[in-house]
Amino acid sequence: GFAWIDANAAASTQAGAPVNAGQMMVAKISNVKAYASPSRDAKVVATLNRSDELVATGEVKDGFVKVDAANFSGWVQRTLLMPVGR
Repeated sequence: GFAWIDANAAASTQAGAPVNAGQMMVAKISNVKAYASPSRDAKVVATLNRSDELVATGEVKDGFVKVDAANFSGWVQRTLLMPVGR
């Protein structure tokens, strides 16, 4: 089972726990920005709506998660994303 993920989720989010490649994710709020690299100083490649479906690549760096979407790939702040259950 995956119960241990839930138990550790709150504590490990800031620590940069791994994000499973292929995990579906969505933005928690509208107008979340996706960046070309894992920095808020980087070029913005997309602005997300809450309806946009994102797929985690499994890469995590400096509090950002690399995601692929239908029309872009980019880095999004992890705290602004939530996984979508299947």
